[in-house]
Amino acid sequence: MLLVAAAGGWIALPVSAQDGAPPPIATIPSDGFNMKVVEQPTPYYVVTTLDPPVFNWFAGTFTNLPTDKEVTIGLNMNGMDTFGGKADVSKWAQLWPVMTFADPNRRESYEWFQKDNKGRWVSGDPLKQGEARFAGTGEVPNQSVIPADVAKDFLSADGAYWQAWREVDRAEAVAQLNIFRMTQRFAHPTATVAMRYPFPYALLQEYIDAIRLLQYNRFRIRVVGQSAEHRDLYAIEVKSSRFFVKQPGTLLLYAREHGTEPDGSWAIVGILNAVLDGTLESWPRLSLIPILDPDSVVACRYEGMINSFDQLDMTPESRALTAYARTLKDDHQYLDTAVGLHNVECGEAPNLWMPHADFMRWWAIEKIKKRIEDSATARKYTISSGVREMTFQGNRFEGWVADKLHTVSLLYELNSRAPNARLTLKRLQEIGPLLVTGVDESQLRDEWIGEFRRF
Repeated sequence: MLLVAAAGGWIALPVSAQDGAPPPIATIPSDGFNMKVVEQPTPYYVVTTLDPPVFNWFAGTFTNLPTDKEVTIGLNMNGMDTFGGKADVSKWAQLWPVMTFADPNRRESYEWFQKDNKGRWVSGDPLKQGEARFAGTGEVPNQSVIPADVAKDFLSADGAYWQAWREVDRAEAVAQLNIFRMTQRFAHPTATVAMRYPFPYALLQEYIDAIRLLQYNRFRIRVVGQSAEHRDLYAIEVKSSRFFVKQPGTLLLYAREHGTEPDGSWAIVGILNAVLDGTLESWPRLSLIPILDPDSVVACRYEGMINSFDQLDMTPESRALTAYARTLKDDHQYLDTAVGLHNVECGEAPNLWMPHADFMRWWAIEKIKKRIEDSATARKYTISSGVREMTFQGNRFEGWVADKLHTVSLLYELNSRAPNARLTLKRLQEIGPLLVTGVDESQLRDEWIGEFRRF
């Protein structure tokens, strides 16, 4: 047997029975990751599947990877249909997955760096203070998550941006076989490959711990309940930047109503970063929920509690979340607006898209939507202005807050892997403050604030 490091200790992997043969490629189990090796027909080709089945997410940490030649990882999506959708790799025709040699469960593995006008590498993590934010002036930043011999491979084309994730060398969707193939020359035998930047539940816990250590008095961490499997449901409340406001409203932003859609979690982290580093100059009272359904995130399950916001089919999560939302209103905080964040797979939408809207509050949503889209276009994000349907989804969180609390409720699909507009971690995170600014335009809020408080 071969021992390899894994979360929580070591695991034993079988070694080829043939003396002297390299051990077979294998995946290291990890919460939130779902790729599983089922066959290795050649030393340089491995066939994988997803366990459990899901149609819109894959991630796996592979070990025993050959380093002398290119390796192809084939993902067979046949039988991966779930209640939420059909597994169809034709939607991935232009998908470029990402890979890293860093530990995908550590916050440091998602830190990005950018050179300033003095040639210094500056960390994008505002939880670092003072000189700790600077990482040298060399060709690559001083960092410890990527081996030094391959750190240059993670530089941007202009040499001014660095993150520990890069796109795989080649990717191919074989639609007629429903198979997706990724080909990469791995410089080290252990690497992670993912459809998009992961955001595991363990990563959220690290962010929560780091914020608590900072003791920043604008933030309040609340555990608003527990999931069915006894994981904490976190809400991060941020005091308004405005003083002497008579009746400050609250803007609620939440992500991961679908457990396998991590882009929204990163946008919410971007809001926290912008508050900390001062790039978000003005904001209302905020309530941020980076992961709405932690059990589904850990289990790689598309849906767990999304359609449970009524009295007949409530889950521990939906009970806790609705109770928390009521406190935002009852505590004289006035839950004015709620924004739910999801993500598509690849080719179905650009970076930002509102797929449907609450027809009963279109008079408010239309104006917010235009501001957000104008701002996104100015920042060179790709957008879609079309709304697929005007509907009211009363059994989801967005519909519940609109129906019970008379809140203006919006839903956006994000897409960090949009064809011809793929986003770095920095650019993905910057969508969060863009949304806050677009919703929180005082002259627009004045137009609807009295309208729905009458109810």
